[in-house]
Amino acid sequence: MPTPKKPTAHPNAATAIAAAQANMSNAVKDSTNPHFKQQYASLAAVRDIVVPAFAAEGVGVLQPIEGENGAARVRTLLLWGDQVIEAGNCSIPIGGGRNAAQDV
Repeated sequence: MPTPKKPTAHPNAATAIAAAQANMSNAVKDSTNPHFKQQYASLAAVRDIVVPAFAAEGVGVLQPIEGENGAARVRTLLLWGDQVIEAGNCSIPIGGGRNAAQDV
């Protein structure tokens, strides 16, 4: 038996995303780059802000990683109800260095 859909307070994905963004603050710079001595927000610090805010509004975030034609690609997908919104893509060529995994 299929699971019944949970009702949402938003009429569409755009209002759900806007509501989530309204509840986000800036991520804390919790890490330091030892080479440049600069602080930055780690992935964990960013996720601590983004994921709960989106989840509270019924928005899921996926970032599948694909590899093809000598490049690694990260896609950002936002899921709301039965909608999948492609929010961005980033392709990075994999260099010809000694350690391809490190290049990525």
